[in-house]
Amino acid sequence: GLWSRFRGSSMTAMDFLRMPTAHHPINRNSTRTPSAAARKPVDQLFSTKPFLTANDQVQLDISEIYNDYYKKWKENENDPLLMSNEFYALDTQFVQALQNMSSRFSAVMGDQNGRLVLEAFQLERSVWRLLHALYTDRIAQDSSLDAEEKINSTYHSEKEIANLLYKKDKELRETQIIIDWLEDRDREQIEEVAEKYECLFNESTMWENTRHMLDTVSLSEIESRKIIRDLYPDVVYSTGRALASQDASEDDRYLHYLFLCIRAGDLNRAQRLCKLRGEFWRAAAMDGWRTFHCPTFTNNEKENENRNNGVTEEQMVEGNPNRILSKMVSWWNAENPKINPHERAIYAALSGNLSALLQALKSECWDDVLWAHCCAMVESRVDAGIRSLLNCGPRTDTMSVLGEPHPVWGSEAGLGLPDSAWSYGSWSLLECFTKTETVLGWSPTEFLHRVSTSSIDGDCQTSFVQPTTKVSAMADFLGRSSTPVLESSQSSRPSDPLLLKAFFYATCRGLALGEFSDLLDTMSSIVPLLVPQPIQQILQSHITHANSAVLADSLSLNPLYCHVLRFMAHLVICLQHLEPDLPDHQFTRVLEAYIATLIAEQRLPLVAHYTACLSSPALQTQWYAAFLSGLKKPEDREQCLAYGIEAGLNLRSITRAVVRTMRYRFGQLDQEQQQQQPPSPPSDISQPRPTATSRSHPLPAYGDTQIITLVGRDVADLLTPLDRSRIAAIDWLVYDKSQRGEALVLANSLLRLFIAMRKLQAARSVLDRLPMAILDQLKLRLEAREDEEEGGGPGTNLPLWLENSVREHECLLLYLQAHEAYASWYEHLHSSRPSPPTTELGASRLLADRMAAEEAQRIYEARLDCWQHEVNLSTSSLISQLEGLLTYEYPGWLVDVCVRTNTQAAEMDDLDLTGMVGPDPDGEENGIAGLGETVHSRRLQMSVLRESCLREVVFMLVNVYRSTGRHMDCVRVADLVAEKEYGLYKLFSQRQLQDLLQLLHESMIHLQDACLDALGYAPSLKSPTS
Repeated sequence: GLWSRFRGSSMTAMDFLRMPTAHHPINRNSTRTPSAAARKPVDQLFSTKPFLTANDQVQLDISEIYNDYYKKWKENENDPLLMSNEFYALDTQFVQALQNMSSRFSAVMGDQNGRLVLEAFQLERSVWRLLHALYTDRIAQDSSLDAEEKINSTYHSEKEIANLLYKKDKELRETQIIIDWLEDRDREQIEEVAEKYECLFNESTMWENTRHMLDTVSLSEIESRKIIRDLYPDVVYSTGRALASQDASEDDRYLHYLFLCIRAGDLNRAQRLCKLRGEFWRAAAMDGWRTFHCPTFTNNEKENENRNNGVTEEQMVEGNPNRILSKMVSWWNAENPKINPHERAIYAALSGNLSALLQALKSECWDDVLWAHCCAMVESRVDAGIRSLLNCGPRTDTMSVLGEPHPVWGSEAGLGLPDSAWSYGSWSLLECFTKTETVLGWSPTEFLHRVSTSSIDGDCQTSFVQPTTKVSAMADFLGRSSTPVLESSQSSRPSDPLLLKAFFYATCRGLALGEFSDLLDTMSSIVPLLVPQPIQQILQSHITHANSAVLADSLSLNPLYCHVLRFMAHLVICLQHLEPDLPDHQFTRVLEAYIATLIAEQRLPLVAHYTACLSSPALQTQWYAAFLSGLKKPEDREQCLAYGIEAGLNLRSITRAVVRTMRYRFGQLDQEQQQQQPPSPPSDISQPRPTATSRSHPLPAYGDTQIITLVGRDVADLLTPLDRSRIAAIDWLVYDKSQRGEALVLANSLLRLFIAMRKLQAARSVLDRLPMAILDQLKLRLEAREDEEEGGGPGTNLPLWLENSVREHECLLLYLQAHEAYASWYEHLHSSRPSPPTTELGASRLLADRMAAEEAQRIYEARLDCWQHEVNLSTSSLISQLEGLLTYEYPGWLVDVCVRTNTQAAEMDDLDLTGMVGPDPDGEENGIAGLGETVHSRRLQMSVLRESCLREVVFMLVNVYRSTGRHMDCVRVADLVAEKEYGLYKLFSQRQLQDLLQLLHESMIHLQDACLDALGYAPSLKSPTS
């Protein structure tokens, strides 16, 4: 802006506009000293490429911008201003790269999509520049200690008054920053095309067609065409005649270009072009707005001291002593309809004539209209501030000479400007934006909220008139635009270019006005428009076990929307550092949308670090667990857990949540499979059930309708994909050695499930998945805790559920080992028995044959003896294992023990006494060990398995005795079952007891056939006397 150039011309007098660099503390409330940070003038905040050190053309992969943004964020995490600097430089590099490979980029993404992505990069780059400039000023103002400097009552020039106004008026300063920012956006385009256009604007080509006509065409024809007859600057206006049509068109384009130079804030370029065409008067007119300063008539001790020291820089007379006259002439020239419209626009910009400026800006672009309002506000407020001080008065040139106004003159003497010229100064920055929206006829923020409401309601039948957006004056002059002009239309969803523009305008408004809550609310409202429907549902209802599975599916993502979400996420992260009091809800919603996008795009290294930015640990756990639960490859799982540790996430809680999520999904799949399968007929207890291990021996038959009800009817022999997924869930709990107990709890849960489903192969796979010697390690930890407690120490902080989990695992392990031993024994007994030789000893009279037969018989007998010995050993071992299950230490196999011994134990529930109820040391209450399994469901499963498995073991033991001819031991099983200490008789129904007694009865008959009594004892010998 004009005042930006004014301030840049006298930096020593404008210390208040020098801003600190990005190296500063992030806490804006902390105390700072002026010397703690270097300062930077406002006009230097908006150079063409303020943060780039080189103009080298670069070729970048656009997909790498996600990784690059992450790196810049992490490198400057504690310095948000430097972070915005880096983001701006990064966007600039990508814009250059996209422009260099525009044809190839458009071929990949489509012509329209390619242009939109390029425009998105350009817009977000502008936002980073605005944010950096605004907060550089705000932080510098917070650290300034001389903000209360008072204005001396006499001897101040216009320039000094303007300087002090900028120093003390924060709103004026920020409005000027916005003007400079808007101008800088156009200045880049001017510099790109300057060589193409400016070569046409010189003195040799000025009015050359008219000169040629005057030399070659007759006077009568000149009169008939009303062509000028003399050549001087205002001949067209003074004579009412015209230039040659080509010269008139060229003159119009020249004046249009001059106005665009002023619109771009490049006043020096405009003046240089005027001089090239010999229009020195026009170049001088563009300097008429400068404030006057003559140090000769000031009475400042510091300046006098500088003069005495030979400092001559402050002795120069600056500015226009007839400035008010220049402004008045410019104002009325802007109102003159006879003057070229573009020349009127130049005068309107120099004088702050808003109405004339808006008439010239026919594009009705948001950038141009906002620039016009801000320029008018700044010009009017500075002039009003100057004339409000009696020392300066309306005639500054007179004041500079006389020191005070003439007593006869009024305060308005010599101005001749309408009252509207001073009304703009009373506007606030908010009014500038509001009036801009009034001129445009629509509010970007309200438009986005309306679109969002329509999208959330799902009323696709409701359409509304979309606003009209046009290209800027600069783009219109250059005949180019990244997107076509968007006319008013009716639709239920806005076009992507309109949505992009509206979001950009709303973001700039929020940053400029400090309306951060409204800005975040707007961002949050349009998030559903930028993500696929499944992610919309997650964001609306919060992420849960039920809806998180969609993140692992292949979702179709719009590249433009992904980049908008990336920008939004980093903007809110940056604002969170700059404005610590921002509301968490909208911040979280925006970040969740970006995290969901990263998950859908499988950008594995980035998810953890952005998840760590969520406001609460619970949200972090839910989102990262949802992400991890969708990973398929083991190497990805391990790597992402490492990323989580690096990001500072609570991996203990997250891995537990992963297991809970997978538990839920397994349950859903079980229900779907049961619904798809036809109902099976009731099982016959007389028929053996198929088992998971491929073996030929039959297990003892027993009925278990309770297990069918508990786990479903899945009795497949081989592992299903669902089984493999269940088993793979253990991997999440073995990465951290401190989670060995949780891994054991999950393994126990799976073992109970697979044993109940008769999938012993799957149960063995669960055991193979666990770390080696996990049971021994946990036992040692429990023993160490007991030793510490006995020694009077506090004991190791182990969860109460660990002791019974170790006991349960040991019980299940013994059962599986017994099952495997039984299978091996059965196989060895029935399939490994040596076969007798086929030849008989007396079948042949030949000596050789008889010797061979005898040798075969000896070998057979030796093998039979060896086999019998092995059978005896395996039988003894198997019997020991089976009896060990039936006589397991108190309170029995697969029964929890009491682990609490405090005085209130008698008042506690029996489940509470086992340590399975209540929070663990981490404070989680999501089931046992935070893994989602309830205490009551575990107790029910253990009760059912104890009943069914121990009955099975009893029948297995009877079968072993009967198969090996140990009928006496078989009969004694009845004593074991009836023993009250073990209570095995309680596990049998009446029919099952009848089956057991029938087998024992057969053994008794066998003993009686062997001349023994029913219990296997020899009958008593009668005494001789009898």
